[in-house]
Amino acid sequence: LVYPAFVLALCALLLIFAPVLVFSDLLDLLAELKTDLPLPTKLYLGFSDLVRSPLAYLVLAAGLALVVVLARKLLQDEERRAEVEAVILQMPGLGPALKSAVSAEVTGALAVSYGSGLPLLSALNLSAEVSLSTLLRQKMEASRESLTAGETLSAALHETGFFSPVSLLILQAGEEVGQISPALESMARQSAESTRHALELMQKLLEPLLLLFVGMVVGFIAIATLAPTIKMVEGL
Repeated sequence: LVYPAFVLALCALLLIFAPVLVFSDLLDLLAELKTDLPLPTKLYLGFSDLVRSPLAYLVLAAGLALVVVLARKLLQDEERRAEVEAVILQMPGLGPALKSAVSAEVTGALAVSYGSGLPLLSALNLSAEVSLSTLLRQKMEASRESLTAGETLSAALHETGFFSPVSLLILQAGEEVGQISPALESMARQSAESTRHALELMQKLLEPLLLLFVGMVVGFIAIATLAPTIKMVEGL
């Protein structure tokens, strides 16, 4: 996702610095005109004044600092973190990619710990602890209880909702032939591959939207600056 982030950053820099470095003199000239300016030009002049005002940056910095403080305070509560994570996992594109990444992380840790000789329940506890997902750690508590009650590992992991049907079928097949450790390794590889595919799909969906957004920004700037200029030249 480096390319979409780069395009967004470039577009943000264009919006911020174009009024100051490129169109500063032209915008000042347009502001002094007594004629009625088009709405895009008025909006761009207002944005230009905002960008060139030091007070705007102070307000922005204070707002960002407040958001960071509130976010840190909010996310210190494990229940709140799990709620925020649950919302993020429902997002199209991003949610499936994160689920696949988390499941790959957990199954990889589970394969290593169980393959090294730890009992299955201990390996499950360890893999849950190394996960960065608060929501998964909470759901794994129910999985541990199910495993203790005699459920299979595939059935216990199914309860979390993080593991894909394909990966669970791989594990179920491994359980039936007594090859759990190789099945867990295959699960981890399958989840990692699913993560890669999900990220590629999300990037393919984002690229046309980004191009549309950049085109709209450039078109808006062009209309805001050229329309009154052409009108002024025609009036000479």
